[in-house]
Amino acid sequence: MTDVELSSTGDRTSDHAHEGPRRRRFVWVAVTLLAAAALVAIGLWAIAADDGGSTTAAGAAPSDDALTVVGDAACSWSMVGEDVVEGVTIIEERFECQLDVSDTRVSGTEVVDVTTRIDDWARGGTWTADGVITSEDGTWRGAGHGVVSTVGNLPFSPQQSPVNFGEMHYEGDDAFEGLTFHYYVAGTNSALGISGWIEGS
Repeated sequence: MTDVELSSTGDRTSDHAHEGPRRRRFVWVAVTLLAAAALVAIGLWAIAADDGGSTTAAGAAPSDDALTVVGDAACSWSMVGEDVVEGVTIIEERFECQLDVSDTRVSGTEVVDVTTRIDDWARGGTWTADGVITSEDGTWRGAGHGVVSTVGNLPFSPQQSPVNFGEMHYEGDDAFEGLTFHYYVAGTNSALGISGWIEGS
């Protein structure tokens, strides 16, 4: 026989009688901790929203003092490497673009190293990139991502393929330290439209 079996019925009843308050205390503590965590999460969300930035997965929205910029890029590119891994084609390329943008601080030469993953040549794939912009007064360093379509789906130029869509985010160096430049891009490998914003101190 075990020790429990040797205990009196009264002792077992007494133990069970104490389980109820203990369980209630445990549940109360758990609920309190969950409520505190929820309040912290709400507080962090409120702080982020108060900063003027979006809390969505798309990233921060431009602040009220952001300066809108528009322009275009004329690019040349070279193949660095290509491989196929588990049916996915991985392409490494370097783009050198001349940016002609409405703000001279972000007009100049952009060099972008791009890695593209094509999972289906009938549709396209995704890309990631690291880039450097050199203008007359300073440099910007950043990264970005997007998609490439192997179907000509630019409304104004349906015969063009591939077509690139995406965004880049840059941080200013040198004279531009403290500034950020974020832009969206659409176009072919050689000609792209740019729209974005500059903000910061």
